Amino acid sequence: MRYIIVLIIISGLIGVGFYYYSESASKYEEAKKEVLAIEPGFSDILEKRQVADEQIKIINLGFNEKNRELNAQISELKKELNFARKEKAKSIANIEVQFNPSRQDLKIKIRQLITELKLKESSLYATNKTIAKLTKLTKETTLPAGSSSFNQQAAEAQKWYEKTKSLKTQAQELAKDIGLLRDAIHLNRLKLKLLR
Repeated sequence: MRYIIVLIIISGLIGVGFYYYSESASKYEEAKKEVLAIEPGFSDILEKRQVADEQIKIINLGFNEKNRELNAQISELKKELNFARKEKAKSIANIEVQFNPSRQDLKIKIRQLITELKLKESSLYATNKTIAKLTKLTKETTLPAGSSSFNQQAAEAQKWYEKTKSLKTQAQELAKDIGLLRDAIHLNRLKLKLLR
């Protein structure tokens, strides 16, 4: 049923095409007769026009044939290009695989360094807080020299001072470690970036 409908449509289009072609051909013939009736010598130019039209028709046919050939070649070249693109991607992926262990090691190392950094920063924060409390206590507990508890308080203050001094040393070490950890994280991130 579909084929019958398609044939009817095609037949209609062909009929319309013949109608327009025959109508334009008859108009051409009428114009030609009218011109030649008035100026018969114009027939030489019309003959040249007919020869030129035939040459143009041959050129167009040649071009259309060449166009079909080139389009077929382009289609083949596109297929080849797509295949080459896939092969390139596969080859690059095979080369990149060798760096996966190094990338993975760097990612693990960075995570470990970040964890260690957070612990050290937390420890430094707690140490500095303790130092601040001990310094405050040392200042608050200092008694005048003539009081009866002076020697006991002085010993206590000396103990807190020594503890504060020790904590300050720890804080300096922690700050140094934190700096080294940050440098190590930065360096490993750069390495990872270079391997991407």
